[in-house]
Amino acid sequence: MSVSQRISARPRRRRRTGRAAFTLMEMMVVIGLVALVAALALPSVMALIDAGADIQSYNLMAAQLTAARARAIQDHAYTGIHVQWADARSGGEWIRGEKMRNVSFCAMVQRKRLVNQGPERFVLIGDPIRVPGSISFGKPDDAEIATPRNFTTLTVVFSPTGAAVQRIPGDDIVIFDPMDRAFAQGNVGGVDDPTGSTQLWDINNAAGDQPVTALRMFDVADYLLASNKGQYLEKNVQILALNIHTGQLMRRR
Repeated sequence: MSVSQRISARPRRRRRTGRAAFTLMEMMVVIGLVALVAALALPSVMALIDAGADIQSYNLMAAQLTAARARAIQDHAYTGIHVQWADARSGGEWIRGEKMRNVSFCAMVQRKRLVNQGPERFVLIGDPIRVPGSISFGKPDDAEIATPRNFTTLTVVFSPTGAAVQRIPGDDIVIFDPMDRAFAQGNVGGVDDPTGSTQLWDINNAAGDQPVTALRMFDVADYLLASNKGQYLEKNVQILALNIHTGQLMRRR
């Protein structure tokens, strides 16, 4: 290559190198487009996440009910699944640092005689499991809608023959042992527990309810924000009916 050719080639190389970079304006346009696409896609992504929590919650409850029915037959004892919001006043060993707001748990419970000749009471027979997302379950009774903590506290109970029941012989209602590890504060099994760190649920909200054979599944965070909770549930709730003979959970709506 001659000297004149080398000299004429240099500007062209500099121009090609200059075109490889983005200008500030081009970068701002790209960032703006990315932000716009993300904003448009966010509702769809959130709906997908909510749908996932909804499906997971249904599968969790169906599996828990199947396990409780099998345990009732195996142990020949009244056994069920209790669902309730976590008690906001407690640290809760099952929370593991998570905030209590809008957190629901379900756990297998069984009716046992705790001392000789003493009354039979329901106690936990397994660790509570968190319901995914802010999904919760409610009672089928419309009269409970206005009181969220009562509405979202329920128990499904199976008899020793495996049938879902709404009455329990003797007590007729579900009564928990107040010193059970999920409810107790102050002293648990002879060990001082002033912080209530083993407490998950509030016994005052849990005791004295009749078992249910149908549930409502909904997003409790949205339910609490709704000005008219009845209308919200009418539009957004899923009705889950329980086959009282097989324990199978069925979607009605």
